[in-house]
Amino acid sequence: MASAVWWCYNLDNCVKVNAVDQICPPDCDCYDEFKEVYCEARALRSIPSEIPFSVNSLSLGNNNIRELQRNSFRQIPGLETLRLNGNHIRDIPRNAFYGLKKLRRLDLSTNRLTHIPTEAMAQLVSIQEISLRGNPITEIVGYEFIQIRATLRSLDVGELRHLKYLSNQALAGLDNLQALSMDSCGLNDMPTVRPLTNIRTLNLANNRISILDSNSLKGLRKLSNFHMEYGALATVANDAFNDLVSLEILNLSGNNLTSLPSTVFRYTTRLTSLKLQRNPWLCNCDLLPLAGFLSDSTACTDGLCGTCRYPPTYRGLPLANLTRINNPPCAALIIGEQTSPSLNVSVGDSVRIPCPTLPPNHRTSKERIKWKTPNGTSIRHGQYKVRITMLGNGSLNFTKVTLKDKGLYTCSVSKSGNEVAKSTVFLNVTSQTNVLTPSYFATETSVSKATRNNVQYQNPRPTQPAYVPVKNLFTTTWTTQNVPILSKPESPASTTPYYKQKEIQQDSMNEVMRTTKIIIGCFVGLTLVAAIILLAFYKLRKKNFSQ
Repeated sequence: MASAVWWCYNLDNCVKVNAVDQICPPDCDCYDEFKEVYCEARALRSIPSEIPFSVNSLSLGNNNIRELQRNSFRQIPGLETLRLNGNHIRDIPRNAFYGLKKLRRLDLSTNRLTHIPTEAMAQLVSIQEISLRGNPITEIVGYEFIQIRATLRSLDVGELRHLKYLSNQALAGLDNLQALSMDSCGLNDMPTVRPLTNIRTLNLANNRISILDSNSLKGLRKLSNFHMEYGALATVANDAFNDLVSLEILNLSGNNLTSLPSTVFRYTTRLTSLKLQRNPWLCNCDLLPLAGFLSDSTACTDGLCGTCRYPPTYRGLPLANLTRINNPPCAALIIGEQTSPSLNVSVGDSVRIPCPTLPPNHRTSKERIKWKTPNGTSIRHGQYKVRITMLGNGSLNFTKVTLKDKGLYTCSVSKSGNEVAKSTVFLNVTSQTNVLTPSYFATETSVSKATRNNVQYQNPRPTQPAYVPVKNLFTTTWTTQNVPILSKPESPASTTPYYKQKEIQQDSMNEVMRTTKIIIGCFVGLTLVAAIILLAFYKLRKKNFSQ
């Protein structure tokens, strides 16, 4: 005997429907007595008109549907799941979802929506999950989801690659939300997630957020799963995770982290999974507290906890194993991977020499950096000379190179007034411009720590590779391979071998203009002072003459 159900449009209009009386739409498949209708990838251009009354789940994904009409789903008021992903929908009219009072899950991902369909979603009084992933939405203004705040539990607005504006009130009122995905949205700043007091899962992966400060995650005491991998994160405040007392899964892999504060994990006592790999970790004494935490924690294995990238002596060493080395170095010494220890240039070139003592994207204060030229002259930031200046990032900039500039340049970094690291770069200047010249120059790097005693190196475990012990004073010689330095025959004056000449010339021009402005300002100031003195003298003389 066929089962029957009653469908009511209102209290006075109900109809008894038998399963045998319902018909599956053409190009669709129906299952479970018409409760599930599957019309995926059937090249449909519109919503089928003969959808069974008893349907609970309707899949219309990956078709060619371009628009939704008003009351498109009025004939199926019992629908709970609607999938419209992968179509070409650009706009959704206000009453498109009219009658879907039982709808809980709505998938509108990978369509062509340019704005949030706020008015249409307001009809969904039972909605719990919404996906708008992969749409060309350009902005999310304040209170976009406020009308469905009471029921909404999961919101996916990831991969909004055209997003240009995100209001601080975009998530306002969503205190019942439990899962939020905003990955791959090109975000430069941390979104305001403080209203999400019941959030359990937060996905901010693959964005350009560089800082997690004290307020970034404040108040998220129920957050258990936080993803921020493959981004630009470089700085984490020591109290950034203080409120994350329920955190169990944390993924910070693939960022720009070189260190983490020693107290950052003091309140994350429930942590069971921690991923820190693929970060440029700087393994010096400042990282010892983190290494100690990782060695005692079961939240990650050696491969997931991350490995040292700097200094080269410890490259590949698991962070947790740093505690097994007595007295790791505290100096800022790093040889940048992209920096050549020697440069071949020609007379008249504009050239910039990065300080090889510093890592790429370093945050060392420019006041701690000093260059010494071959003739013994010291150059610091702010000491402007006619052709040679030190830029804010520690690089030494030459406006036009001469033969007198040839020689060994030393870049040193100091801490608390004491020099802790230095490296040398050889600048080879020739008057010939159309020559292929192999380079065989070397740079010598030394680190000295007067407070260090003789270091005892502990033997590694059988499964751990051996690493070179750190000595009280060590010297490393770096020699470049035979890499010919090419110049451009058709443009002898443009032979900068390692950097884009336009960028160098622009920086050089900026430094020259800055110097010129200072000189002009001093001249104007002196002129004004002289004029004031002359005026005072004239008045005094006139007064004496009148007497």
